[in-house]
Amino acid sequence: MRSLSSFFILRFVSLINGISCRERICSQNQTICLYDFGPVPTDERATFTVEVTNPSKSNTTAYEYMSISNTVYEYRFKFDQFPQHDKTISFPRHICVYDVVFASTCERKVGNYTVQVDVWEYQLDVPAHPVGTVVDTFELTDIALRWLEVENDGPVTLDSPITFSVFNRHKLDDPSYEYRFAFDQFPQHDKTIGSISHRVEYTVTFESSSTSKAGNYTVKVDVWFIGVRSCSIGTVLHTFELSDSITGMINLNRNQHIRYEVLMNKFVSTVTPVKLMADIADPTGFFTGRCGIQPANITYKWIINDEVQEENSKVIERTFSQPQLNNISVIVTATKTNGSRLIQKSGTLSTTLKSRDLITEFTVDGITEVKVFERLQLDCKIHGGTPPFHYRYSFSMKESLFEAERVEKATNESFFSIVNYFSEKGTKDLFIRVENDVSSLFKSLTISVY
Repeated sequence: MRSLSSFFILRFVSLINGISCRERICSQNQTICLYDFGPVPTDERATFTVEVTNPSKSNTTAYEYMSISNTVYEYRFKFDQFPQHDKTISFPRHICVYDVVFASTCERKVGNYTVQVDVWEYQLDVPAHPVGTVVDTFELTDIALRWLEVENDGPVTLDSPITFSVFNRHKLDDPSYEYRFAFDQFPQHDKTIGSISHRVEYTVTFESSSTSKAGNYTVKVDVWFIGVRSCSIGTVLHTFELSDSITGMINLNRNQHIRYEVLMNKFVSTVTPVKLMADIADPTGFFTGRCGIQPANITYKWIINDEVQEENSKVIERTFSQPQLNNISVIVTATKTNGSRLIQKSGTLSTTLKSRDLITEFTVDGITEVKVFERLQLDCKIHGGTPPFHYRYSFSMKESLFEAERVEKATNESFFSIVNYFSEKGTKDLFIRVENDVSSLFKSLTISVY
């Protein structure tokens, strides 16, 4: 949701009369605010709450407000697209709530609409004057979205199948449904499926000979209950993607356990072999073969840091021995005869890996016995490893379970010092961990304070 650009927007979670709001839109002069509660289905209540932000008697009750200040606010709601819902509410308080149900007027229309609220103030023996104006854009969503969900297993390559799955949450004791698929660009693939199931699938092959180009397309799915009195459950517009080329990704398989965040950020160590796997997007097995489907002849041409590799294989293994950015791509070509047609598709899959040296050792120099209030200094050295580094340490005392200090820092330097002072005698446990993107080391020491 957004207001018009001429109005100041404050977005945060607010609380008005115990109701949590998603968004607050303020007038330009900051005198009134409009709160809305996010996207609303067309058949549900949309609530608009308006607040005068600087009333003269904001803490009084409605009766006290009228009897003491003789102030009445006039809240004028105006909907450009739905004038039948325009309304003026006179109210002796600085907060006004207006509930609207749009189902009877917008007939499944979804999208963004505009409401304008003008607030005027009336007082005894004082001319009426405007307090402020606020404009908000609110969103109406399709009723069907509560009942229906459509998915597909794409993006897929032209000439290979794509499957649309419809999930129907409408519950009946004796269900009988029609699922009506309609493609504006491909009417030859329109289809109606009768079923008693709450889930149906429709698999379609869009041939390159009948499709002008790759891109995003739309299917409309109408779901009807079929009975003595048939009725529409809802309509969903669903977008799917068709590609001229083979799509997919290069996946990684390391030969050692690796942290999740390292895997997601595509870091690899300079000493660990990495398996690179070219996985093409082929949900039905049209190219790779599955459940009796004849596979295509697939070739792989790997290029690593601008050098063509010798292997023609889905999986290759490499060790990236230098800390650097590694650009990896593989050209995949699939050739297959489908009936009397010869189908040949190709595509390039790419990824980037960041290789880093491992931290080989971590040393700590310094005296671990110190007097009360004297300076403790420990000099720490990270050996090997590619920066940036991250280190953290903490002191704790078993007797009191008291943590004197906990420090976390990032650095590009391989040297750092730990400096501390202690105000009481005892034995302190010092825990230190250093790490970079691909490795970590841990060290514990005992500090004696006398």
